[in-house]
Amino acid sequence: MANTLSVEYPKDLLQHVGRELGPSDWVTVDQTTIDTFADATGDHQWIHVD
Repeated sequence: MANTLSVEYPKDLLQHVGRELGPSDWVTVDQTTIDTFADATGDHQWIHVD
């Protein structure tokens, strides 16, 4: 399972610069996910959704 980094404020990220977080869990990116992203961004160019 992936490690989660939580900070209260964006400036708190500075203390983590250069720190290795390790790999994350796999995420399935299916056509429905791609189409939903295209809908949200308004980018339906064929090269992105085909």
